Amino acid sequence: MTDLEMTRLCAEAMGLSVTLHPIRGTIMRYWFMEGSVEREYAPLHDDAQAMALVKKFYLLVNNGVGSSSTNIWHVQTQDDKDESIENADLNRAIVECVAKMQAAKGQP
Repeated sequence: MTDLEMTRLCAEAMGLSVTLHPIRGTIMRYWFMEGSVEREYAPLHDDAQAMALVKKFYLLVNNGVGSSSTNIWHVQTQDDKDESIENADLNRAIVECVAKMQAAKGQP
């Protein structure tokens, strides 16, 4: 799954109506309306947006779980699917976990 696909799935999970806009050639980013202002949706890079995912979905976040290294983040859902992701980048682990959870909703 690409970064763009994961970002779209996270936006859907948050209930945001997002639009895709090309910026600087081939780079694509999602935007949403907040009141009358258009804002970028980029939870891979925006700590507040990533934390909003943690809070909305009651994700479990631990450091160093399942490995001997404390530079690995472990993010896990508390639902019956029990999705979990490990990554050195906390925001990426959060986004991957939510995207995986959201993508699973569309599967039987």
